[in-house]
Amino acid sequence: TLRVFGIGCALVFPTGIFPEILVGLRKIYLRNYVLAGTRITETLGIAVILSMGGSLLALAFFTVSLNLSTNFVMYALCRREIPSLRLRLRWDPTTLRELADFSGFIYLISICSLIIRKTDHLVLSIFAGLKAVGIYQLGGRLPDLCDNLATQYQENIAPLSAALHASNQRQNLRDLIFFAMRFSSFMAAGGISLAYIVCQDLIALLFNVHDPDVIQACRWLLINAAFTIAVRSVTDKFLMMSGRHRLLASLYIVEAVAHLLLSVLLTRRYGVVGVIFGTLIPNAALAIFILLPYIIRFVKHSPMTFLDKVYLRPAFAAALMAFTVLVARQYLTGSMPQLLQLVVVIALGGVVYCGVFLGVNPDDWQAVQEFFRQKLKIQNHPDTRTGR
Repeated sequence: TLRVFGIGCALVFPTGIFPEILVGLRKIYLRNYVLAGTRITETLGIAVILSMGGSLLALAFFTVSLNLSTNFVMYALCRREIPSLRLRLRWDPTTLRELADFSGFIYLISICSLIIRKTDHLVLSIFAGLKAVGIYQLGGRLPDLCDNLATQYQENIAPLSAALHASNQRQNLRDLIFFAMRFSSFMAAGGISLAYIVCQDLIALLFNVHDPDVIQACRWLLINAAFTIAVRSVTDKFLMMSGRHRLLASLYIVEAVAHLLLSVLLTRRYGVVGVIFGTLIPNAALAIFILLPYIIRFVKHSPMTFLDKVYLRPAFAAALMAFTVLVARQYLTGSMPQLLQLVVVIALGGVVYCGVFLGVNPDDWQAVQEFFRQKLKIQNHPDTRTGR
């Protein structure tokens, strides 16, 4: 199985450029359509293989083949967008020199990111045993889900930053980053706060697990995800694609070294919580003391204005939402099935959060109203030539 995955990765790796070409062309939705179809196919395929008594080796062959097929589908989409695109093996020293500077630093960032994201399980298995790995794995499912749900828009930041930086549209780039930071903070404050409150019920429902260690790990990982979503999801992509990749690589090297050292030291003493703090401390420190001041200077807003619009207003809305959700949970406990109660509480929390946020941000409320007015106008007065 290891050999199959290894050979498969070697085959899939070169074709991984095609999804990134779609991102660069700002056709992220095409990539997402393909990935959605891949995940559905993967789920169905795994279910069929397991139901027929298939082995891990069969799963490995299926997964590798599916990933390779996915990248070739994206190649076909790239050919549709760029008809002149051709694949040729050619030695081109000039192109390699042009790519070497940027790609070298990006490769460093990738290695450091791999250390930050993938060494926790290894450290836990060495110093705390497989039980700790299981607790960490279960506790990390909900934070990973929150991160995935809250950072889809930020995929646009990389190609847009590159385009605006290349055309020297600095003010437009500042406006983009400011809006993206506000949006990320909005998603982090609401989503993470709600997940923090209901994580015990969600984990019990999804995994039938009631272990307090899993709940504790989940909540600490949610706090780490809050820093990632609210700060890093925008700043990292902006720095990478706006000519600041050397700075970003330096930060990642520092973070990876600090993460590894802290994880080893703290895990030996505190177990699962120790390895989480080994990730959380460098992540939060870089976000608060380096990246936020840098972004505030770049967007040319006063610190108080930036903090108010980006973080304080979502935090106020999240606080009122948390109070409402806690009262609702107390009132609804035992009055309805757990799943229905969870749905009602999450829906109520979402409505309260969005309502309060728009209430303290009248400009955003006007923008939402204008958006729906435009949509209704288009629907009520379609283009007679195209029917659209």
